[in-house]
Amino acid sequence: VRALDGAAWMDVRPEVQDAYDTRLQQRLAGTVWAQGCSSWYKSADGRIDTNWSGSVTAYRRRLRRLRLADFHVEPVRERVPS
Repeated sequence: VRALDGAAWMDVRPEVQDAYDTRLQQRLAGTVWAQGCSSWYKSADGRIDTNWSGSVTAYRRRLRRLRLADFHVEPVRERVPS
C-alpha cells in the first residue's frame, strides 16, 4: 500500500478493534460454539476467543483491501546525527 511507504509501524485503533469484537461476539452467540460446547476456543468465563467466525472465502474477501482509517500509522523518524 503506497500510503504506508515510510511507516515505522501501524496498529488497529482501539475503538475499531472493540467494535469488531462486539460484532464478532454477537455473531458467535448463536453458534454451536456458544451453546454448551466446551472447547479450546472458550475461555474459563465462557467467552469465545477467535478472530473470525466466517468462511475462509469471506476472510480473504474482507482482507483484500486495507482501510487505513482503521489504523494508527506511525511514520519513521529521521535519525539526527550525533
